[in-house]
Amino acid sequence: MRGMTVRKTVLTAACALAALLPAAAQAQTAPAPSEASLALGKCFVGKATGEDRTLIAQWMGASMAMSPAMKEIVTVDPAVKDRIDRQMAETFTRLMVQDCRAEMATLIKGRDAAGIQAASGALGQMAMQQLVQDPQAMQALIAYAKYIDPAMMQKLVQ
Repeated sequence: MRGMTVRKTVLTAACALAALLPAAAQAQTAPAPSEASLALGKCFVGKATGEDRTLIAQWMGASMAMSPAMKEIVTVDPAVKDRIDRQMAETFTRLMVQDCRAEMATLIKGRDAAGIQAASGALGQMAMQQLVQDPQAMQALIAYAKYIDPAMMQKLVQ
């Protein structure tokens, strides 16, 4: 019986990981970021406060909710979205102009728009990590596993 519980836990974890693989595969096909881009991304993440991290996660969630694929299940009040956008603009401006000015200037001088975009992606990764570290979010991510047919999965190990 304990073996079945372990297998089910491993299977659930594997399914949750598989749901995240498309993003990892996409990241592997992108060109490697420059040293300056990595430095800016590290600065962004290092200088982001706890409030910033929450705001960035909210901004990403509210922005993704605007996709036609999400409109059926998620509704974001336009006034709330506008408030989050304004707060995000203030936060990102602070990060670029004050907190990480030297790193940002290096990329601007090098006309490295892709580097700036890659560094900004570090904020997105940080926000996603914050979201999936939340126990309630993780439970929601793996909730579909209860509908997986164990008999079908058993065929994988036969």
